[in-house]
Amino acid sequence: MVAHLYGLTEDEFSYILTTFPIVNATVKEPALSAYRNFAPMFGVSEILASVE
Repeated sequence: MVAHLYGLTEDEFSYILTTFPIVNATVKEPALSAYRNFAPMFGVSEILASVE
């Protein structure tokens, strides 16, 4: 949810996950999956509206 609140794209979030070398892939994959699950709840227009 935080990645969506910051307006990160899936590619950006995926890259950020790669920057944590001590975090196991068994944690990173569910995090990316959760990002995808929350995507319909956080449209771009909603994020921009919250910034204004």
